[in-house]
Amino acid sequence: MTPPARLHGAVVPAGFALLNVLAVLLGRASVPQGAAVAVLWPAAGVGFVWLARSWRDPRARRRDAGLLLASGAAAQLGSGQEAAAALLMAASAAVQALTACGVHHRLQPRGFRLRSPRDVWVLLLAATTGALAGAAVGVPAATLALGAEPVTALLGWSVRHTASTLLVSVLWLRAGDRQRTAVGSEAGRAEVLLVAAAAGTFFGWLFTQPFSLPLAFLLAPVSVWVGLRLSSTAALWTTVLGDVAMVLFPGAGVFQTLPGPRAVLFSQLLAIVLVVVVAPLVLHREERDRLDAEVRAVHRRAASALEHQAHHDALTGLPNRLLLRERLEEAVATGTAGVLYCDLDGFKDVNDTAGHGAGDDVLREVAVRFGACLRPGDTLARLGGDEFAVLCPVAGGRDSLRGIGERLVAALRDPVDVAAGTFAVGVSVGAAVAGPGGSPAERAERLLAAADAAMYAAMYAAKRAGKHRVHVHAEPARLPRQAGGQAGEPPPSPPGPPPSGGTRQ
Repeated sequence: MTPPARLHGAVVPAGFALLNVLAVLLGRASVPQGAAVAVLWPAAGVGFVWLARSWRDPRARRRDAGLLLASGAAAQLGSGQEAAAALLMAASAAVQALTACGVHHRLQPRGFRLRSPRDVWVLLLAATTGALAGAAVGVPAATLALGAEPVTALLGWSVRHTASTLLVSVLWLRAGDRQRTAVGSEAGRAEVLLVAAAAGTFFGWLFTQPFSLPLAFLLAPVSVWVGLRLSSTAALWTTVLGDVAMVLFPGAGVFQTLPGPRAVLFSQLLAIVLVVVVAPLVLHREERDRLDAEVRAVHRRAASALEHQAHHDALTGLPNRLLLRERLEEAVATGTAGVLYCDLDGFKDVNDTAGHGAGDDVLREVAVRFGACLRPGDTLARLGGDEFAVLCPVAGGRDSLRGIGERLVAALRDPVDVAAGTFAVGVSVGAAVAGPGGSPAERAERLLAAADAAMYAAMYAAKRAGKHRVHVHAEPARLPRQAGGQAGEPPPSPPGPPPSGGTRQ
């Protein structure tokens, strides 16, 4: 273990031990005057969170359970508790945390998290089971050492520890989860302000009513409104902190007309209900948004795949005729451009002798070799069969195109090795430069026709003078001669033998 990891492994347990001591002292401070048990017991939630973090590591689990027991006993003794009662209370806290974590791990093997509505129910069941297990040890101690009535102590203990565990774990998991999908407010700014003002006014009015017991049920729809409309974080924090305030001050809350112990019990039960109502709503919204985002991502990937398929050759992955035409129109609209048409020599023999699988392998290798001949910004496309084309957005004149064509011819000078064997193929290249006049679509059409004518001229010359030739069209592709005898531009040269400027490779 590296020194930073060793330091982290010591600091975290020490921090939790200190947090547990403070939680026990806070709980002891919440014991009402003349009562035997506390109103709030945050140490129940601290112990659960502490052991849940290290549950998958048996060694760390044993260490943390021992520290939980020791720190709890020290805090109890430090707050004035008798030694026997302090040890029993600390033991009940360890039993409760171990039981709750065991139940949680059994029901949620994916880990300690709060991502879906099911996670809330698992937390509730784990917290309740742990509270009952802890009560089996803690209630006898409270009965014997503190003089509490057994049935009342059992009920109060179970509800108090369940509520504390649930509230602390929800806050901890919410604050510590960096990978959750945050959900913003469904309401606009005006509605957010309205919710805040209405909820604050309602709670303030409700908690001052002398006979407000029946009105306690109105907290549920208001909490649902908060959970559905505010941001997920705001909804959870508002609910949990409101529950804490209601539990801490039962004498000023909706149960103020009840006797003290019953007011505390009912406040804690209502706190559990509100969390169990609001948290699933919030998590359902987050789950829905997460699924919507995944569906949108799948749709974007599918649209991108279809777009790529429509504009690229399936065999080589090169741009197809459609994409070449689009880029060609863009190029001639912004400046000069040139096109080279390429037709493979001897490719038919590959298919006839070795089959179409070998022909596909040869085409893929040719695409790789041709791609290595291009300049930045040039586009290599496969038009179909054994025909390729190169678009040069900045042509640089006929000599530049001839140079590129010569590199293409030289790329196939060496035989092509594929799985089916070694094959000698060549290429005939026809090139042309775009001329002026007309729309981008018209100029692109004339340029393609001129390059095609030059390629056939190269093929014709190859039959007479040998394979592997480059033929550059004699002049830029221009507008045809106008009707009526008016002066126009000469048409592209027809297919035929190359002029003296043709290059033989």
